[in-house]
Amino acid sequence: MNIDSLSNFKRETPKFLEHLRETKAPIALTINGVSEIVVQSVAGYQELLDRLEEFETEEAILTGLQELKDGKGIPASPALATLRKKLKQE
Repeated sequence: MNIDSLSNFKRETPKFLEHLRETKAPIALTINGVSEIVVQSVAGYQELLDRLEEFETEEAILTGLQELKDGKGIPASPALATLRKKLKQE
């Protein structure tokens, strides 16, 4: 991750914004030498969210597959029947 000072970011905002748009990489901004803030382009942030969603989906699928291997799953027909019964009660 790129690191720069907040003061420098304020002085050269257009340059930083162009860099953010081009690279989509976040920049950590320091205050008194300590990283305090992260700025990122909207496109870069959306890519990060998309990757996170993909990871979480893959993780859920892997968990489900492992549960099936461990015998924790139930066949679809009884599960759907139970779900239909619950929905009719509500």
